[in-house]
Amino acid sequence: MATTKNAMTKVSAFTIALELINQSNHPQKAEVAEKVAKEIEQLSKKKSGNSAKQTAKQTANAELGEKVVAFLAANPNQMFTIGELMKKVEGLPEDISNQKMTSIFRLDNVRPYFRRDVVKGKAYFQYAEPVEEEEVEE
Repeated sequence: MATTKNAMTKVSAFTIALELINQSNHPQKAEVAEKVAKEIEQLSKKKSGNSAKQTAKQTANAELGEKVVAFLAANPNQMFTIGELMKKVEGLPEDISNQKMTSIFRLDNVRPYFRRDVVKGKAYFQYAEPVEEEEVEE
């Protein structure tokens, strides 16, 4: 059974195939090599094209997240519930829901900047300095 660490991707499979084709003496070597190279190029485009642009909603949510982080940073020693943040953070829409606020805390530009504590079944959020991951030397 293959693990994800050793799993072969399409790009790596086509790259190996291209090397093998270039080593062969087949009469259609050039034509096959060209098609495989084109396939590698298309897979690379497909891979990089997915995360290139954010939608308007994603951009708007990122901006809301920045406002929440700025508010938490301005009040670093205080803990707030989602409801309190909805009322106190300036620039948030008045009709924002608890679910939307919770999803804002899951955004990549917000996640490193807060700590979530649950006290008696209620979630409290507090500003936390982001911790940079150290590279582990083996």
